[in-house]
Amino acid sequence: MDMIKSLKEEVAELSRKEAADEKRIVGIAQENKRMSAPLARALEESRRLRQERETYLEELEALRAHKESIVQVESRVNALRWEHELLG
Repeated sequence: MDMIKSLKEEVAELSRKEAADEKRIVGIAQENKRMSAPLARALEESRRLRQERETYLEELEALRAHKESIVQVESRVNALRWEHELLG
């Protein structure tokens, strides 16, 4: 008889724990759902910023190349001016 009573109490305790665990699971699922939208936005923002950074680096490299080209052209122009003065 004591054994049956003990087992019934154990079953009741396990049922309470199961109910509490189910509530926690529901709460965690709701929290995950609530946080999934901000996570998706953050991931999209991260992707966009990485793309912007890549574009920026490409444009920066093109700018450096153009500056180098300008320096070469200015050097050639100065050399031609000096040559023109000597011949003039």
